[in-house]
Amino acid sequence: MPSNSAFRLSWAALAGVLQRERTLLQEPSRFIPLALGSALLLGMLLTFVARTPRGRLNVSELVTALLYISVILGIRTSKMDEVRVLGTTQSRRSWLLLAWIMGAAVYASTLSLPFISDDFVYLFRNHGLDLRDLWPTLALQEAPTFFRPVGYASLLFDFRLWHDAPAGYHAMNLLLHGACIAGLFCLVRRLCSESETASAAALIFCVLPIHVEAVAWIAARFDLLATCLSLWSIVLYVRYRSEGRFRLYAGALALCGLAIFSKESAYVMPALVLTVELWALPQRRIKPVLGFVGLAAAAFVLRWIILSGIGGYASPDGNRSALQIGPKTLEGLLLRGPTQMLLGFNGLQPPPWETIGLVSLTSALFLALAAIARPSRGRSKLIVLALTWIILPNVPAHFLLLIGSGLTNSRVLYFASAGVAILVACLLSGLRHARLRRICTGLLVLLLALGLVHNLRAWHWSSTLSERLLVELKQLEPSPPQDTELRFHHLPGTVRGVFFFHEGLQDAINLAYGRTDIRAYRVSDLRLEDTAGAGPRNAIEIEWRGEGNRLIERIHNQP
Repeated sequence: MPSNSAFRLSWAALAGVLQRERTLLQEPSRFIPLALGSALLLGMLLTFVARTPRGRLNVSELVTALLYISVILGIRTSKMDEVRVLGTTQSRRSWLLLAWIMGAAVYASTLSLPFISDDFVYLFRNHGLDLRDLWPTLALQEAPTFFRPVGYASLLFDFRLWHDAPAGYHAMNLLLHGACIAGLFCLVRRLCSESETASAAALIFCVLPIHVEAVAWIAARFDLLATCLSLWSIVLYVRYRSEGRFRLYAGALALCGLAIFSKESAYVMPALVLTVELWALPQRRIKPVLGFVGLAAAAFVLRWIILSGIGGYASPDGNRSALQIGPKTLEGLLLRGPTQMLLGFNGLQPPPWETIGLVSLTSALFLALAAIARPSRGRSKLIVLALTWIILPNVPAHFLLLIGSGLTNSRVLYFASAGVAILVACLLSGLRHARLRRICTGLLVLLLALGLVHNLRAWHWSSTLSERLLVELKQLEPSPPQDTELRFHHLPGTVRGVFFFHEGLQDAINLAYGRTDIRAYRVSDLRLEDTAGAGPRNAIEIEWRGEGNRLIERIHNQP
């Protein structure tokens, strides 16, 4: 007992010291030098010590670890009163409209992006689709790997509207991103009854740089759909808990089912709804959560029957990657994934000084916020929900979370990044001075928007190269003979972290020529079984020359 009393007294003393320091540092005259000093220190470290993209990623991981430690300590020591915030209906609409305008502005250039990599796979399949076989096509399109009928139906719907015009597909992605922004705003507004916190969450979410792959890539439609449907499912569930109308609960279950059949990340919905019950709603009720559990279980059984197993990506040894859990799993879930969601700036997109500036300034602002923010007790519960949200949606794709400096596969973080937006909004709400809150929110949104534009330039560059390659190929070989085989040497799978005919090479070429008899592949990807039973073909050898004025050249032709 004496030791327990001593521990409590020591903890109370530490909490008091931390609270006094945070109060002092919230003065603009102290906060600004703290943030600028941190940015200068990080900039020097990134310039002179961590001089490679991997080294800068290590620094970002260290910043993230310090930030989360500071946030957790802040939860334990937080005792301040509620921060006064705006709350009129007009302000809510204005802030949401601002988030939409911001999202549309930063992503407007994606409307001009051509198809790239996996886009050609879905486009080619839809070209040859017989609507009489609609259900088998949607259900078995990628069996035994995926069962995503809602996602495939979305791409098919786009094809019926836009055919081969990529701008229409990108516009649909932007609409889904806007729906996600609105869903997050409504959810946070319901959970904390504060327009300012909800507005900050929506603004942060709309400009997170890590979203570029999910929003700019047509083939990432599955992530957008699953996130959008899941967010609105939780919004309806929270409304049901406050209003008690069964139709809201039925709507929440229906949207959850559609999300699960859009992408596997939505299978975490029962756990996410339970987390909302435990940390964000009064008078906890577990019984309504069981409906989500039953729905997810039924969907999983259906998936198992259709795919004849659990499905998902297969590792090189033939086992399913989702079942291979080890130390790297924890690293991805607890460190690399959260790091890229906060500081996901493409380290492979030149110039390097731009990445260094973005990382150092944004990291410094995040660290300063985490060090001085004093969220209220109600907001501390929302922070716990956010921390849980950052991890749960990434569990189904844990094997893809060791995302490198180029941010390849970062689309899988889209759903979980809603938790990051909520966390940052709660930290901003913990600033006592309204003026300082507005300044920090504006600076953070500006830095993240600049990072988003930085990342988006890699997509413009790589998609332009993709389009140029097809044009140059048709110039090299205007009319290939029947049953031609195109062999590409040294063709990269990614360019600046963006997939570059990683998939869809043959489909893209067949679409470009309007034929189905041409076979194309990377020589490095060729396996012995690929040539088994193949008849004689006209082989054309093509060399990748790099990203200069001329991309490819013909080596020689073998009859």
